[in-house]
Amino acid sequence: MKKSISDFRLPRYDEIANVGLYLEQVVKYINIYLRPLGQVEITASMISNYVKQKLVEAPVKKQYYAEHIARFILIAIMKLVVTLDDIRLMFNIQRMGYEFKMSYDYFCDEFENRLKYAFGLIEVPEKLGTTVSDAKELMDVGISTAVNKIYLDKYISSFREMTEKTAEH
Repeated sequence: MKKSISDFRLPRYDEIANVGLYLEQVVKYINIYLRPLGQVEITASMISNYVKQKLVEAPVKKQYYAEHIARFILIAIMKLVVTLDDIRLMFNIQRMGYEFKMSYDYFCDEFENRLKYAFGLIEVPEKLGTTVSDAKELMDVGISTAVNKIYLDKYISSFREMTEKTAEH
């Protein structure tokens, strides 16, 4: 399980292609990053639904840019543990106190930090961010919950594989 997570890294906001990608390109781009997490993935219909529900702004001439992609990554991970309405609320709370780029980069740093801790790759999670706010607290709790869900899913999957291999022999 550790091996699948050891090199995991989400793209930071400034690293995301901001050249305008079409829907299928966005799906492939995001899923390359999410694949190590296991069951976390995004589909074209999910993206269309997020736009339709106004969680993410509509594409510009059918092309998606950095902020679209960053929001899709965040949604794909957080929807493991909260509803789309709750994600909308989280976005609204975030808007009141922080610019999206800063929030997204913090999300990436903290998510990777907690993921490495959960999978035993580091002994103690780093202390990230000194700000105290409802938006940060809400994000931290969401990240912890998503990381625990990913860990549980991978643990069960790993255990299931071991059990099947044992049964074959």
